[in-house]
Amino acid sequence: MQAHFLPDEARARFAQDRFAAVERIAKVAADEGCGFVVVVGDVFDSNHVDRGVVAKAVDALRAFTVPVYLLPGNHDPLDPSSVYFDDAWIAHRPAHVTLIDEVEVVSVAGSPGIEVVGDPWRTKSRLTDPTTACLQLGSPTGDALRVMVAHGVVDHLSPEDDGPSQIDSDALRRGFSA
Repeated sequence: MQAHFLPDEARARFAQDRFAAVERIAKVAADEGCGFVVVVGDVFDSNHVDRGVVAKAVDALRAFTVPVYLLPGNHDPLDPSSVYFDDAWIAHRPAHVTLIDEVEVVSVAGSPGIEVVGDPWRTKSRLTDPTTACLQLGSPTGDALRVMVAHGVVDHLSPEDDGPSQIDSDALRRGFSA
């Protein structure tokens, strides 16, 4: 969420509170014994954030003691100006943080039999449902548990009738076996 509507002093507090929230999530994940954490889009409110913001985000992500998987959303898409392609991110990203940058099955580190799959946004606007390519991968093999993550709005919750990037809830109900 961009805070351009806030006065300067409030904007600074807002930014600091966002980093503190990430650290609180890390604490909850540790306290609850979570095996991993997934952030489904918009880690950054823009690809054009100050690189100091990137450094603070990296520091906040260091608080996690479990693997973290990040799926780029519409505010931080994997376009040519992506924050995830910047040296400030690449050089300092903690080893336990994985960027979901392709539609592929990712095995969760330290959690045998658990997979994550998502379709990262590559532009600010999509013309397709962000779950379609994930569903086309087919069912998980064996006893694997596959967690599909998507950034967007579910069709029956959307104020639009036919947005091209809406998540098709009927397709999700049919699942990977469709």
